[in-house]
Amino acid sequence: MKTMSAMEVRKHFGAVMDEVRLKSETIVLERAGKPIAMIEPFRNESAKGESVRKRERLDALACLTGLGSDHPRSNDLDGWMEQERSGWDGRP
Repeated sequence: MKTMSAMEVRKHFGAVMDEVRLKSETIVLERAGKPIAMIEPFRNESAKGESVRKRERLDALACLTGLGSDHPRSNDLDGWMEQERSGWDGRP
C-alpha cells in the first residue's frame, strides 16, 4: 500500500489512476500527515478470468519503460510525457 499527499494526488491524478488500475495498487491519501481516504482498484468478484486479465495488464505494464512507481515531478506534464514516449519501441 502506497501513501501520497492529497496535493500530490491532485497534481498527478491521471498518473495515479493509471497506477491504481494497471498495477492494482491501493493508495492512501494523506492531508497534514494524517490518512483521510483510500483509492483502490474496482474489483468485480463475479467476473470470470479476472486473474488472467490482471496478469495481462501486469505483463503489458512490464513492457513499458519509465512507468514504474515514479510520477511526474514537474509542472511540465507535456514534456514529461514526450520524454516517456521517446523510449517506447517502434517510435521514430
